[in-house]
Amino acid sequence: VQSMLRLMQAWHRSLGGSSAAFSWTRSPFQPLVFEEPGRDVSEMPRRWHMMELTNSAQLRKEGAALHHCVASYAYRCDRGTSSIWSLSLWQGEKVRHVLTVEVDPRRRAVIQARGRANRAASGKPLLLLQEWAGRERLRMAI
Repeated sequence: VQSMLRLMQAWHRSLGGSSAAFSWTRSPFQPLVFEEPGRDVSEMPRRWHMMELTNSAQLRKEGAALHHCVASYAYRCDRGTSSIWSLSLWQGEKVRHVLTVEVDPRRRAVIQARGRANRAASGKPLLLLQEWAGRERLRMAI
């Protein structure tokens, strides 16, 4: 088991070190910005951003932030078979990556939504994803 874990960790590290640089055309889907007021006057508002990732450097950064292998999807994005989106939470200058979403543009379907360490989407992030998917006329297939 320890050997398998070491190999898996080495593979994950290698994803971030690739010298291949891709960028691709945006999908037809639109980003989402949703703002929640602070709980009181002293608390800054919270802004949720759903933005498309359109190059391999962004995929590597997303994968490093959430500890998953989205960086390995660069070729699929470059070919147009996947569109990858990042849901992040902004509060003032503080940014937290929350969810990575894979959309199959041909099927117009959300086919994956993963949080930190590949956790399934839940709670407020899942509700925002469902709202965005409905607005963009995407089927939820997760």
